[in-house]
Amino acid sequence: YAAGCGARLVQVNLPGYSRFFSPRPLFDTEEVWGAVVRVAQDLRGGLPCPVVVSPALYEENLTRVRKNLPEVIGVVPNSPASSWGLRQGDVILTLNGIRVLNRPQARDLLTLLQESGERRVSLSVLRGGRTVELEGEARRCSYPFDFHTGTHLGVVFMGSGLRLTYLEDLEGIIRGSGARRVLFLTSRLVRPTLEQMLREHPPCLPEGAELHLSVPENRFFGGNILLGDLLVVQDFIDHLREWAERKGYRPDLAVIPSSPFHLSGWGRDLTGRVYLDIARETGIRVELLRCETVMD
Repeated sequence: YAAGCGARLVQVNLPGYSRFFSPRPLFDTEEVWGAVVRVAQDLRGGLPCPVVVSPALYEENLTRVRKNLPEVIGVVPNSPASSWGLRQGDVILTLNGIRVLNRPQARDLLTLLQESGERRVSLSVLRGGRTVELEGEARRCSYPFDFHTGTHLGVVFMGSGLRLTYLEDLEGIIRGSGARRVLFLTSRLVRPTLEQMLREHPPCLPEGAELHLSVPENRFFGGNILLGDLLVVQDFIDHLREWAERKGYRPDLAVIPSSPFHLSGWGRDLTGRVYLDIARETGIRVELLRCETVMD
């Protein structure tokens, strides 16, 4: 059906529900989501258009040892990238001579190339353990790709990935605060990639400073909701109180991604509550790490 309709891509959404729909578990999330991911991967081998899983981080955590790579999972038919010879599984190494280190960088460079009017693109990819050189048109396209709605010249990745600049910003927050015991609140989906980044690019913290990671539960929405972007102020308050009780001390600083508070210029969550209430109710200093949402 997708092929017959000339689909640009197929998005497979992992089934989710909140406690407002059902206060009791409806299915084994790991079993069902794992099965859906396997079906989506099988579809990739038989469709002419890319197949993406949402949230993509779940598929990456389940199936990839290395996270955040600029790995191609598909190419939009009749897009500029469709003329380059890219294949599913290729990992982009360079774009027009610029070394590519991670997925956000690859996406940014492709966006710049799309917006710049560049006529041709050259790239090198890692394919089956060897480097392959590719090149092709950057402006020629036809349906279903369109420059007004299409992105990244038609290259499709496994989600947006995490930027290395987040670690630099985190380091700046910690240094500016003077805190020694720092707690960074993340999500179950983001944590594996973040831990890899911290291992490979450890921030230069002040002497004696400690950085801990922790994952609050999505209690407000409940169900099988895992996205950190859907955490609310009360989820953070409850988690900080429980963490301090469990550890026997409170952190000097709690750093929280800004993405749960993106829907308002006033830093409010989905219930309309401002993030400053977290510090007011816990007595713990709170800073936001400015970041993008993980969902495309």
